[in-house]
Amino acid sequence: MTTAPLRLSHRLSARLAALLLTLSRLSAGRRTRSSDRARLLAERLDRADALRTSAERRRLWL
Repeated sequence: MTTAPLRLSHRLSARLAALLLTLSRLSAGRRTRSSDRARLLAERLDRADALRTSAERRRLWL
């Protein structure tokens, strides 16, 4: 049970990193490419979260 806050913290820090990456790229003037990269990164993070969650559910049911 103590790992749940850690996982949440990891997800939040990954999202924060994606947001900071987006902001830094936007401030550099590469708006279209940086927003595409940030969107792709966010999609990858979402997929990784979904895979991690489904793997955790499978472990709980075994």
